[in-house]
Amino acid sequence: MAVFGRAYFVPLNGTPPIELGLRPLSTTEPTRKVIEQAFAPFLDEGASVQTVEDLLSTDGDLPMEPALVYLMGHAWIAGDGFRTAIKLRGVDQTVDSDQLLTLAGRLLPCGGLLIVDTCHAAALRRFLTLTAHPGLTAIFASGADEAALEFPADAATRFAITLRKVLNRHRRADQVDIVAMAIRD
Repeated sequence: MAVFGRAYFVPLNGTPPIELGLRPLSTTEPTRKVIEQAFAPFLDEGASVQTVEDLLSTDGDLPMEPALVYLMGHAWIAGDGFRTAIKLRGVDQTVDSDQLLTLAGRLLPCGGLLIVDTCHAAALRRFLTLTAHPGLTAIFASGADEAALEFPADAATRFAITLRKVLNRHRRADQVDIVAMAIRD
């Protein structure tokens, strides 16, 4: 039983402000592969995890079906909240919570699952409303004041590896309650 008709991996691949001292992430592609392995049993037949390098490249009508969107990259707190760096039409942009959710929301026209694998990921929670994001469930790799972990020797983010491990134990889509599993594990 498939849960998602579409799945997207979105690397938050812009250049953060130099004063933050954040080095480029080395595990972006390995993390995408881990997520593809983890969610393959929950995708429609023939579907795969597509990489979306530019959130403005998703012009056009998307099917009205639940989708999976996995955001991965650097994030930090500045001013009134969450910030990240992305590339839009090849240009580095620093975006805030509202801007990121508006752009990512284009991939989720009727809801689905949003997974945010960044530092301070849960800082996005206060910007998710039922009115603006109906039918959306969000899972955050870190608290609003926590760092997420990426160790190159792991070949992916710690969160992605743990998520794959948990989902591999529950291969049938109709037996998976991701939120309950995350709380237990």
